[in-house]
Amino acid sequence: MKKLIIIIATLCTTKMLLAQSFTPEVFCSGSGSLTNGTTNVYWTLGETIILTGQTAAGRLSSGFVQPSYILTSASSNKVDYGIKLFPNPTSDILTIQTNSTKLRNAHYQLFDLVGKEIINGNIDGDFTMINCNELTSSVYWLKISDANNQLVQSYKIVKQ
Repeated sequence: MKKLIIIIATLCTTKMLLAQSFTPEVFCSGSGSLTNGTTNVYWTLGETIILTGQTAAGRLSSGFVQPSYILTSASSNKVDYGIKLFPNPTSDILTIQTNSTKLRNAHYQLFDLVGKEIINGNIDGDFTMINCNELTSSVYWLKISDANNQLVQSYKIVKQ
């Protein structure tokens, strides 16, 4: 019985000495909040710090470094440009139908899921064709911008 108590005490002491504490920290480069009266949204933009070393000369923190950021926004664009995409999902040609009198000198960009631009071009006339034959089967994002490079609308495109 005495041996069992000594073993348990030794294990507990070893566990306490080797235990790690983790205090989550974030190196914050931006934050904010939004409210609509019934719902509050709080956000923080930054990197999670997983390791910190400190000396008298300074402090070094490391975390998960992201190579790039994709910023997505939601806007309440009141203008109806009459944009239609078809067919979606597509296997070869994606057609963008617009009302060219409302949307002049617009352009489009097609991005993969990583945020890399795959195809871009101008929207000329009421019908613009995008050749998707060379694309692999995946999900893509189509961004349509006006002549001032302001986002008009973005769409999820499925390539079969």
